Amino acid sequence: MEIISHHFLTAAANFRSEFLISKVLKNPNDANKGLLINGKWLYASPQGWPASVSPVVGETFRPKDVDCYQLWQLLLLNPAPITPAEFSESTYELRAFARAEACRYLSVGEGAYFDYFPLTGQLLFSVISN
Repeated sequence: MEIISHHFLTAAANFRSEFLISKVLKNPNDANKGLLINGKWLYASPQGWPASVSPVVGETFRPKDVDCYQLWQLLLLNPAPITPAEFSESTYELRAFARAEACRYLSVGEGAYFDYFPLTGQLLFSVISN
């Protein structure tokens, strides 16, 4: 899970770089605040970090489970199967869900997770100890 978290943050940073460059090259009055990735629009936070598949991302943005799931699908190359909910029944070991201002990506079998904060781009990796 730790290696995946590094790949995820690298992809988020690459998105931010591309997004900020595209803002410089576009008309500043252009209302579009996202990038097209694999045929889907991914919208950025006010600081330019990937945040949501919904165009409404402001300073008080709180991700939903679907945002967390789509970030996983769009940012990672060949992403592992993941369930877009914390407590639903699933055959997959990985789960993606929203927690306050963050997306949590949990490996049930490994006992590890990382939280990604779309407004700031911060990522925190943790191991669950018994």
